[in-house]
Amino acid sequence: MSAELFDVDDVVKRAEALMEIDRDREAAALLRQALASHPEDPQLLDTLGTALLDVDDRQALEVAERLIRVDPEGHRGHVIAATACDSLERKDEAEAHARRSIEAAPWLWVPHAVLAEVLSGRRGRRDEANDAIRHALELQPENATLYLVRGNIDLAYGDWARAKMCYEKALQIDPTLTAAQRALVVAHDGQDMLNAAVVSADQLLRLDPQDTQARRVLTEVVYTTLMHVQWVLLALALLAYLFRKAY
Repeated sequence: MSAELFDVDDVVKRAEALMEIDRDREAAALLRQALASHPEDPQLLDTLGTALLDVDDRQALEVAERLIRVDPEGHRGHVIAATACDSLERKDEAEAHARRSIEAAPWLWVPHAVLAEVLSGRRGRRDEANDAIRHALELQPENATLYLVRGNIDLAYGDWARAKMCYEKALQIDPTLTAAQRALVVAHDGQDMLNAAVVSADQLLRLDPQDTQARRVLTEVVYTTLMHVQWVLLALALLAYLFRKAY
């Protein structure tokens, strides 16, 4: 890439086109090359940080911190930092960055949605997560991605029925949203299996709580259920990844 003939908008468009087809590493390489001659361009840093969220969260966080230094009043650096910190299990930092992004751009839906994602699944934070996603929906009421996030919150706290309603609403708005389609399968499957496990456990205990065979079957039911819950948690991680692609 020639430093003399350089167009930031063109590079960003090319990088975004690569990201659309999941060629994030190539997009990141293109953007790094451009940043070599324009190291403090906020648009390049923003796009690079977004691309790196699907490549390396630590590198994404480093770029986000650079963007915050270059554009301290902007929200995008904090959005990227919040998402990266959340993936790195640095929950308090993730929340702090999410709240800073809201302070910088309270009129935009993305910062509120990111805060909701960051708080989702944390003990005692369900109401706050729901408040954040409700605020996002007030700003963007017909956004399918936001109903996906709302469903993810319900699923993280074991509310299968509400999660299914949210995923169905997301698909009403956008029938092509594959993340919501996958999430709906998770919610249906999880609710059906957990209900079956509870019924089986109750029946076995009623038959004979001391029966060795009954205890063995009960253990298998519980073990299977726990394995399923672990799978659901993995599915939630996948949904979080798919959500990141949305913004």
